[in-house]
Amino acid sequence: MSKQADLVLDSKLETIFDQDRPGQTGHVFVEADAALQRRSVRRVEWWQRQRCIGSGGCGTVYLERCISGQRHVTIRAVKTIPLSASQKRSKLYDRELEATSKFSQKRYEIFFVKSLGWFDHQDSLVIAMEYMQYGSLQDYLSYAPPMSEAEAAEISSQILEGLWKMHDSRFVHRDIKPADIMVQSGPPASWWVKIDDFGISKRVDWASDTTSTSVKGRSPSWPPRCTALGL
Repeated sequence: MSKQADLVLDSKLETIFDQDRPGQTGHVFVEADAALQRRSVRRVEWWQRQRCIGSGGCGTVYLERCISGQRHVTIRAVKTIPLSASQKRSKLYDRELEATSKFSQKRYEIFFVKSLGWFDHQDSLVIAMEYMQYGSLQDYLSYAPPMSEAEAAEISSQILEGLWKMHDSRFVHRDIKPADIMVQSGPPASWWVKIDDFGISKRVDWASDTTSTSVKGRSPSWPPRCTALGL
């Protein structure tokens, strides 16, 4: 098994669903507790779905809050990708999980939106991610005044630095657009953006002729479609 495949398996969350807890998801963790001097302690972290925060051609993103058993973060975004029976863990989604798992390592956390793990639920693949409260660069551009040349240069520099990290690891994103650039901080603070959405990313071999030259991606849906949820 490849190192990348190991990363994907290691990032899978042990998940439980309880019919007495509608709209909630539980994750089981077995870990040491130094304070109690115990080698292994079983903890269950319960998450409650709050609302839809975005939707596109590949799935829907929801906001969830940790209501008990908190280990690290108290709020997260979850991307839910519906799959048909023929798509179950297809190569397409294995590629997304591979890139997401790799670029969620600590060494890359300043460049990319971090995944908190993934799991299967019924007929969907679910990827948990850090929540970016300021939304995407597209959100910002839709309501903010035109940015200065210096701001555009700073944002472009950060995006290019992230892409260089991907290319140095033999990955290509193939769908960079403002909707996939998330804002960690912005005016009046310093700009800090992160690259998101590895849905059609791909590992390539620069020494061979296997790189893709066809047009990829699609125009984003704006505003996000959440009408089915009444949001």
